[in-house]
Amino acid sequence: MKVEDFSKLTALIYAGALDQSKWADFLVELSALTGGVKTHMFGYDHDTETDLGLIGPSYDPDFLQSFASHYADTNVWAKGFVTFDPGRAIHVKQMCPTDVFEKSEWYNDWIRPQEDAMGGGGALIFKEDRRMFALGGNIRRKDIDRLESDWLQTVNLLFPHVQHAFELSRSFTFNTVINQLDGHRPLQRTSTVVVVTLEGVVTYSVGQQVTAGEEKPFTTDLKGRLRFYESEHNHKLDHVIELAKQGRLYFPMSFHVQSAKRPKRAWNCRISGFDPTLLDEALLDVLSINLGPVLVVSLDEIGLDTDVATTLKKQFGLTAREAQIVLQIANGLSPREISERDAVSVHTVRNQLKSGMSKMDVRRQSEIVRTIMLSRP
Repeated sequence: MKVEDFSKLTALIYAGALDQSKWADFLVELSALTGGVKTHMFGYDHDTETDLGLIGPSYDPDFLQSFASHYADTNVWAKGFVTFDPGRAIHVKQMCPTDVFEKSEWYNDWIRPQEDAMGGGGALIFKEDRRMFALGGNIRRKDIDRLESDWLQTVNLLFPHVQHAFELSRSFTFNTVINQLDGHRPLQRTSTVVVVTLEGVVTYSVGQQVTAGEEKPFTTDLKGRLRFYESEHNHKLDHVIELAKQGRLYFPMSFHVQSAKRPKRAWNCRISGFDPTLLDEALLDVLSINLGPVLVVSLDEIGLDTDVATTLKKQFGLTAREAQIVLQIANGLSPREISERDAVSVHTVRNQLKSGMSKMDVRRQSEIVRTIMLSRP
């Protein structure tokens, strides 16, 4: 896929973070750029009262209706799909063996009549107790050899962007629309979202309310530019801005911003490019931005968790590296982001995560947070 095509897709992804109607536009473009793969997304987030249902602009509307009314319960792919962890593309044959699949009602009555689109695969974006999102695509039998390998590779490349977009969406929803959800639990982490121009000027900020004397993760200078308290973090921000100016910000960039006052306080900072021309004018007014490219900076408060790491090592027998990986996952990083940050292979990270989860006797990444909360000293 060409760089400009990939940039077009990521622009639509981040538009979807602020306007859910843009997810359909993203899927249409994704289908066109992958040779006609039947693309779809589905999912929900109970904490923000978000319910995408099944979005599939490449499918016949009558079939989508029959899916909602009956065939969702016959989907043999879904039963296998949800057994995998988020973060990588899963082939449909991994979800259900072909011989079982071809004998199913799902295949014969729903898939086969739709051009026999029995190939492809997808990835879980989130798999948590109160949040589940997935991206997938089906490929006609006659096109499998031509399209399938590239499709699965594309899903892997898009995953960190889609995941980051849903995190941004959650932050915007909590802080601008709901704030405090009656009867629901609050966010586990304190989030702040800042929109800045490519000159670094803050145009919009939403997030945690800071009381007098309490430290914020950032400040602004006399020109209204976003600044961190440590020069190291400002250098990283300036580097991201320069990449965005050159049109080379292909993936979200992330790093830790540590508190200068409290050693155990820190924020996970993620920065992604965004094209505001994809938004409605009303939302542009809210964000106080014009039509030029901007950056969206999200800051999720975490702890450096030295005490928790020590507790995990003592309680579960984790190695220092396993404890570090487990805490990074709990703080919202993906295995791919950890591998890029620590300059190790993603396979090494996944193996260390798997080992740590085994020692903690947890099967899902969503269970890690619960176990850590119970283990805090």
